[in-house]
Amino acid sequence: MGEVDLHVHSTLSHSSAVSIENLAQVYRASRRPLVTVTDYDSIEGCRRLRELLPEQTVLFGLEIRTAEGHFLIFSTDEAYLASLGQPFESVRQLRRGEDTVVIWAHPGVSQRAKGWEAPELPVVHAVAPFIDGLEIYNGTMMSLAGEGSVRRNYFSNLVRVALDRSLAMTGGSDTHEAEMVFRCGTKYPDEVRDAADLVRAIKQRRVAPVYDHRFFNVNISISG
Repeated sequence: MGEVDLHVHSTLSHSSAVSIENLAQVYRASRRPLVTVTDYDSIEGCRRLRELLPEQTVLFGLEIRTAEGHFLIFSTDEAYLASLGQPFESVRQLRRGEDTVVIWAHPGVSQRAKGWEAPELPVVHAVAPFIDGLEIYNGTMMSLAGEGSVRRNYFSNLVRVALDRSLAMTGGSDTHEAEMVFRCGTKYPDEVRDAADLVRAIKQRRVAPVYDHRFFNVNISISG
């Protein structure tokens, strides 16, 4: 099994302290075959990573903010991703296809105070038909759970929704500081060799979220 961190921000997101050059150093040292950066509304970081890491495959992606929440979009269609640097009212406006996947990042994050007591939130039903996966392990949410700010049923309810809706389950560190890279990730099958293979594996739900148990002060299982 391979592993990729599917939620990483560089200084191009402005809220991150990690430069593309720093990120490239971390990725080069890791020797992971697949890497990505998901800045807000831009794939410039992906393009720069591709230049800096010729020996590794860069999965092109970005994060989009909508009224329903934030979404990670990955695609082998670079031109399509480049066209997404604009505000979106709804996830319904995002394209999905054989070459593109949409993952709901830190789903229901506005519900963190309640810990997602109710798994059947109306917004989940409204969004589910337009996405391919849910981000189960998110570095920010895991840190908050360790502090007691997010109840653990937040994660079990996400798993329930993913199973009920036949959605892929992924993980990403939501990196804004260098120490967070790889703290959460997504496992994928050995046969995945490039970005197109990974997009296909997500669509076929052949991926699984993982996190660094030594780093986060929580013990959470997707099996409940």
